[in-house]
Amino acid sequence: VVLSMEGKLAEAEPLYREALERRRRLLGDDHPATLFSIHNMGGLLADEGKLLEAQPYRREAWEPRRRVLGPDHPDTLEAVANLGLLLFQLGRLPEAEVLVREAVDGRRRVLGPQHADTLWALDYLGVILHKEQKLQDAITAYREVLEGYDKTIKEGDTRIGATMSRLGECLGERASSDEAEAMLLKGFEILDHAPSTTPATRREAIGRIVAYYDPTGRKASAAPWRPKAKGIEVAAARK
Repeated sequence: VVLSMEGKLAEAEPLYREALERRRRLLGDDHPATLFSIHNMGGLLADEGKLLEAQPYRREAWEPRRRVLGPDHPDTLEAVANLGLLLFQLGRLPEAEVLVREAVDGRRRVLGPQHADTLWALDYLGVILHKEQKLQDAITAYREVLEGYDKTIKEGDTRIGATMSRLGECLGERASSDEAEAMLLKGFEILDHAPSTTPATRREAIGRIVAYYDPTGRKASAAPWRPKAKGIEVAAARK
């Protein structure tokens, strides 16, 4: 675990495999400690970018928990959310949507609609729905997330900025509107003021703004944003 936390994923992998095989042998496949190791193995492989190899571990971490602990146990809900995320990364959008919806619905029942884990899963469901071009469903999901954040986290949190930016993108793809523009600009403002925001996240938010302005013929509005994105890219390369 220490190696993986330090980013030494390749070094950690054989140790994770050894721990998992030992627990399978001594405790059995359905023991909670074994399922924890299976969960960790899938997570490590996913972090290494080995998504196809991670998939059976992510599925195995979920299905026995669903059977042994029940569908609404927090560990089961975490496992189904992680499997849904992995399937999204693999481009299997309909399957990902079904599983992340299960995580959202379960967490609403167990943790409440404004719990951080519920809102995280709902936000990710919005990402999946947007990718599927289910724009109205994605907009509804993002609005609910923002309502929850408004009641539970501080103004200016990067989670608010990121969700506002994605909501603005969805609104803009549906139709040009003052709300879409306001969400895109405010979302970037929040992200840009936060020291923790990565250059990649800043560039993505700018890209959404430019993609909103360009199709509407507002070249002058888009123009200042292109060099800003380039500046972020150059600054990141120097580090």
